[in-house]
Amino acid sequence: MHNMLTIYELNPGFRASQTFDLSFDPSVSDIFFTWIAGGTLCVVPEKEMLIPTDFIIRGKITFWNSVPSIANFMLKTGNLKPGCFPALTHSMFCGEQFPVDVAKAWRLAAPNSSIENLYGPTEATIYISRYSYSKNDENQSFKNNIVPIGRPFDGHEAALIDDKAERISGVDKGEIVFSGPQLANGYLNDADKTADSFVYFDWDTQGRIWYKTGDLGFFNSNNDLECTGRIDNQIKISGRRIEIGEIESALSNFDKTKGAVVVPLRDAAEVVSGCAAFVLVELSREDVSQIRKLSTTFLDSIFFPKKIFFIEDFPRSQSGKIDRKALEKSAKKLMSI
Repeated sequence: MHNMLTIYELNPGFRASQTFDLSFDPSVSDIFFTWIAGGTLCVVPEKEMLIPTDFIIRGKITFWNSVPSIANFMLKTGNLKPGCFPALTHSMFCGEQFPVDVAKAWRLAAPNSSIENLYGPTEATIYISRYSYSKNDENQSFKNNIVPIGRPFDGHEAALIDDKAERISGVDKGEIVFSGPQLANGYLNDADKTADSFVYFDWDTQGRIWYKTGDLGFFNSNNDLECTGRIDNQIKISGRRIEIGEIESALSNFDKTKGAVVVPLRDAAEVVSGCAAFVLVELSREDVSQIRKLSTTFLDSIFFPKKIFFIEDFPRSQSGKIDRKALEKSAKKLMSI
């Protein structure tokens, strides 16, 4: 709360959204930050959650916070038009990777609003880093066309480690770790899991405790942290490794497959044999063939999805995030038909 109040200086009476299920930790931030800062908490009705365009306008929302996939769905369905949210002054996105094309569309829809990508595992008390996206960033090139997660909150530090827990310097990729007062003490009644995730490093002469996020990332040339995905979202196909985010990024170069969600296909022995993609636009065979042909500019052919499935909307977990496990199960079932 101290960091949030320091970052966002708001006048009492602002109107904040509440889009998160109460079991998802950003809801705690929205609720208590809004009330402490003298704002009005406006809960989005469940029936409007997927397309909250009218709610934002009708509720005169000034402080918006949601997962990026909600904004992406609004964009895909034509409900994110330039200038439609003039009252918004602050727009935050968290919980998932934030695509640059969605950030651009939101900036046009909310021309008077700041736009921020907030990042933080629950173990580091909700949010621990942030990146402010501006018009100037539209000329920047970000890995996989994903907005960076930026820099840690005051009093915290981020670092990268390799698989031997050695600190990585420069622009090399590694696992993201954090240290600072927002870290939890560990997992309740689970000493083994705590010991695996909350660790000390020989290279830290201050003897601080660090949390291993399980996320991969690197520091770009501006010293902003970019998150490229989960360690466990790396897959191996024909002996070659790739991050699922790289496949999704390649597909995002085409209008009809922007926002595609890619999942691995596993055989009976749980070995990855390829991948499948889900999109929100119906594709013809000619569309798929053309995209496959053009994608070789961005992606080796062995990594192109074996199938691209149309879906009306992505399944979501209680937290509002896209449920990739559910999509993986659907892909396995559909491939067997």
